[in-house]
Amino acid sequence: MLLLSKATYGKVSSLRCTYAPETPTPPSEEYHHYMSYPTPPPLPKPPIVITPPEPTPPPTRSPTPPPKLKKRARATETTEPAKPPKKKRVTPPAREPSATPSTSRAGASSSSHTSKQRASSSRSSSRRDSVKEDEHYVPPPKRARSSLPFGSYSDPISRSCWTDQDAYLEQASSEDVVRKLIHTYKPYFMFDGVLATTIDKENIPYVVLEYPNSGAEEKFLLLEPKDPQHYNPVWELMQSLELIIKYYIPTDKQELFGTFSHLHLPLIPSSSRTKPSPNPDYLKELRHAEKDRKGEDFQRAFSKIRQLFRDIKYGSLENGFSDARYSLPSPPLSSPNASPLTTPPDSPRQPTAPLPSSPMRFEKSPLSQTRNPMRDVPRNWKGVPDEILKVILSENYQRCVGPAIMWLKDYTPHSSQTYGELETPFISDIAHVCGINDKTKFMDLGSGVGNVVLQLSLQTGCQTFGVEIGEKPAKLAEKCRDEFAKRCRMWCVDAPTVELENSDFRDSARTRELLQQADVVLVNNFKFSAELNASLAHMFLDMREGATVITLQALLPESFRISYHTMSNPLAIFEQEEREYAKASVSWSHLGGKYFINRINRKPLQDFVERYGLGFKDEARRSRYNPEKAKKRISR
Repeated sequence: MLLLSKATYGKVSSLRCTYAPETPTPPSEEYHHYMSYPTPPPLPKPPIVITPPEPTPPPTRSPTPPPKLKKRARATETTEPAKPPKKKRVTPPAREPSATPSTSRAGASSSSHTSKQRASSSRSSSRRDSVKEDEHYVPPPKRARSSLPFGSYSDPISRSCWTDQDAYLEQASSEDVVRKLIHTYKPYFMFDGVLATTIDKENIPYVVLEYPNSGAEEKFLLLEPKDPQHYNPVWELMQSLELIIKYYIPTDKQELFGTFSHLHLPLIPSSSRTKPSPNPDYLKELRHAEKDRKGEDFQRAFSKIRQLFRDIKYGSLENGFSDARYSLPSPPLSSPNASPLTTPPDSPRQPTAPLPSSPMRFEKSPLSQTRNPMRDVPRNWKGVPDEILKVILSENYQRCVGPAIMWLKDYTPHSSQTYGELETPFISDIAHVCGINDKTKFMDLGSGVGNVVLQLSLQTGCQTFGVEIGEKPAKLAEKCRDEFAKRCRMWCVDAPTVELENSDFRDSARTRELLQQADVVLVNNFKFSAELNASLAHMFLDMREGATVITLQALLPESFRISYHTMSNPLAIFEQEEREYAKASVSWSHLGGKYFINRINRKPLQDFVERYGLGFKDEARRSRYNPEKAKKRISR
């Protein structure tokens, strides 16, 4: 039985349905009357017939209509040729504007854009094209621009770099560097099959390398550093030997040294020889001895190579033979020039044969010529090769700055005197980008140990000046300059004079005097304060038109424009160009970064002043910053 009840809760009414159990009622008389006749029999059930399902016909595929081409695609086929897929956007390098009008960028937009966006892009690009086609169109004056990072340069900067001076000078040697830090080194070679565990300071094995110039030789101790990142004399010895053979030995005499393919710099591979050479392969023996760490074989092979160098330098090979009287024989055991082998003090084994572990006292051959043929090689160079440049700078740095590297860490962190260096490839790229040559006057404000001014003087032959406020870096810079001149002479290369000063460039009269003549000025202002950068801006006002200032922090914001607000800014005379340097170009970071080339161009500022007058700023303020009204008032 279904019961309906109405429940009201506030303003909401609802019907609730319930089922109540039915109570039995007694049957009535009429019920008995109708129930008195017999009940009819049940109707028979219809038979169940199972019919199999009819087979369904296979589905028929209606021909699919061809895909509808988008309006965008049909318009492209009829009006323009097919466009290539859109690539990743790359900032193009700075270049001169083309004479032909630029094409519309509407055809290169993505198909996912709406028609309204495409129409808007097409209209904007067409307006730009119509403006550029106007012959009287002048682009807005933009003082800051960027370009792609520059790459490496294969050709050296052209300059005359040969010298006629001998190298009979006392210079800092590799031995001096190692002996100052002898506690950080360990034996490298085995002697008589035993590798020493300690260093006998009195009997350290070594060899002597002959440099190209007359009287130039250097002593190398056969040790290796405990820290692989420290100075390695054996590695530098092999590198210098390879470069001397590659650049200074005549081609017809290179086979006297052996197979060049066994060195780090392959020159003439053994496969290029038509027939085997009758000369012994000293370079192969030297390389195998260095690899197997056999000290006796290494010294013996190196002494033979040194003798060949002396024969070429002093003329015995020029006469068609090598005089046996001036060769380098193994010294006898009782010879005063022979030194015992370095072996562990407790080792039971003793050397059984003498080895040339010490340099011999050479004498000039009576048939020697007055001219060293290796000294004439740089006469044919167009400039200093990059490999020679790097090895000279590296040798000079390791001998002067390396032992005193802790001096350079004595500064206040995150201050304007924070020390940092630019690496050799970065300085070389700056020289190519700025067009530095032998007629350029270069200045480095904050020169440190002088690595920038020394490299540019050697690479380009320019006149260089460096000023450094730190006392310790300035002392190391003077030491590097003196050693640098000797090191260049050992390689038969001429280096111009470098001028250095230890003072604050803001108070230096010499700096202000040379700024008026300078062509290129480098300022590493990566950690300079705002006050120091403002002082530099006023100093640059004295520089000549067309001079270049290189900085590592931007002097101008990218959106800088000449206006009545900025016309009195001392930096308004600059045009700033942003560039990128590669990884490992600076000492404080292994990542790449940006630097800025600022060229002095006063013409835009002069044009602005001529157009609006000197009183433009005051009149513009009175006219509510309306340039046209200010111009009319000034004209009155």
